[in-house]
Amino acid sequence: HEIQPWTHLPLYVPANMVGIHLANNDKAIAAGLVYRPLEETVRDLLAWNATRPADREKRDPSITREREQELLKAWHER
Repeated sequence: HEIQPWTHLPLYVPANMVGIHLANNDKAIAAGLVYRPLEETVRDLLAWNATRPADREKRDPSITREREQELLKAWHER
């Protein structure tokens, strides 16, 4: 169905990439990494998102709702 991980389905990773989200941050923390509060991160992300071009959805490579429904139908019919 020509669906690509991280492009058409941004949070999907195939089985051969299952460890992609596993990382040990012990060294970074030992070197001084400090996490900022989640509330601050979300606030800044929303502020940044508001500055992005208005036509960004037109350039979004993810699938449309219609394409998602088509793929789900095909999956359930397999």
